[in-house]
Amino acid sequence: LLFNAPLHSLRKTRFFKALLRSRFNRPKMFELGFSFPIALRPLTHASIRWTSKRVEPKIRQLVTDLILALDQEEDKGSFFDVGANVGLYSLLVCSLSSNRKIIAFEPDPLNLELLGMTHAQVTSGKWEVNAVALSDESGHSDFSQDEITSATGTLFSDEKPWIEKYLGCKAQTIRVRTNTLDQFTDSSQWPSLIKIDVEGHESRVLNGAMHTLERNKPLIILESFPPQKIQVIEKLDRLGYEFADADRWQALEEGTTNLFAWHPEGPLPKIIIKRILNP
Repeated sequence: LLFNAPLHSLRKTRFFKALLRSRFNRPKMFELGFSFPIALRPLTHASIRWTSKRVEPKIRQLVTDLILALDQEEDKGSFFDVGANVGLYSLLVCSLSSNRKIIAFEPDPLNLELLGMTHAQVTSGKWEVNAVALSDESGHSDFSQDEITSATGTLFSDEKPWIEKYLGCKAQTIRVRTNTLDQFTDSSQWPSLIKIDVEGHESRVLNGAMHTLERNKPLIILESFPPQKIQVIEKLDRLGYEFADADRWQALEEGTTNLFAWHPEGPLPKIIIKRILNP
């Protein structure tokens, strides 16, 4: 999606960067096939508007199948959307399960503006948006903001930000609030499914979620690249999780970047997981 051509080449031009700051890129509501409209910036999110049905199709189907199966099992857990971005997965779950609570986490003010607009259209009252970056401690941290695609912002790390590496654009650094996932769970609110897309910070997100993972054993879908991917798999493996490639619905491979992890004692029986992965 981020390397969509010719859009990827266009993003590198001064003309496109100027357009991003113009009135032509002001937030608008779009109908993308959900039960509710979604707020996007026409140019920043052009690839989402043009390819909405083809954005991570296997992962979207996996989320759909898992949510429907959880509903069938009368599961009462929430959907935690960690790194919600503009809310595509939160809105998908809203459209599928009107009674399931959705807890979204997003630190980028540009994305939070859009989430607020979309949230105002949702009538179920079950969607909560938190202006915070999940990590392994509470406090504040530097955040590298992606003003070009809005999709690759991340808490400060030693790695060069995506827009600097691939678009030659200087990432703006802002301060954001941080907290742990464990701080958002208790006996009345817990996740049954967690989606994590935090651009390299996923290992520390899991560190801050250990009590929840040990207690509730939620289903997890997350994006991870080496070297963090090895740490992520090792952490979850020690807890007894099993894995599949979330894009291919098969065993993990060296090139796997989207992982699906489930625990045999989690919210869905293993036989249902196997049935979903092998339709």
